Amino acid sequence: MVSDAAGHHAKMLKTTLGWMNSELDRYIGETEEVPWFYNERAVLGFFISGLIRNSNAIVLQEFCCFKSTKKETLGRADLYFNLEKVDYLVESKWCWTSVKERLGIGAAVEWAREALSQACSYIKDAKVHKGTIFSLCFEALSFTKNDLSDNYVENINLWQIKGSDALGGLDFYSLIEVTPNVEHRWHYYDNLYFPALAVYGVFNR
Repeated sequence: MVSDAAGHHAKMLKTTLGWMNSELDRYIGETEEVPWFYNERAVLGFFISGLIRNSNAIVLQEFCCFKSTKKETLGRADLYFNLEKVDYLVESKWCWTSVKERLGIGAAVEWAREALSQACSYIKDAKVHKGTIFSLCFEALSFTKNDLSDNYVENINLWQIKGSDALGGLDFYSLIEVTPNVEHRWHYYDNLYFPALAVYGVFNR
């Protein structure tokens, strides 16, 4: 789902997130494990591997650059890539969230904008003057055994966004699911189940 305001990014998002999904499918099919409960780098890696495997994109990861603040401090940008002659600078965030503890779309927007602000502080040193900057947030949804077996549909529906008018300030949103009927080991970790991943963010326009 892409907002009307960010519609000009729809082609890039459809392509890159589609590649990411293919990489996740490949991994899950081979390992019988969902990877999104590990950490930010593990999940962002599937976005990056999709770029590298499916395009001629130029990619730079985890590079040091100075933040454009009152007091210059050294930070580390998550990802730069050039795809079809357009520069992109990305700040990624990741967390676990209980499926029953969604704080609402407003909290997602705030988190995505904080990530975007961090990416924007790197613009000058990262030399992405005429490019596009966006945040890429990953929220791994955790389920208890009861959440998964008794109320899966009801719980997961709380995280569905079915129209652009419900994005509430996000520029894009998607929910990646594995069927709850697969073997529990596929999405089981630390006494919780992780059958879904929310992916969303905002652009600098």
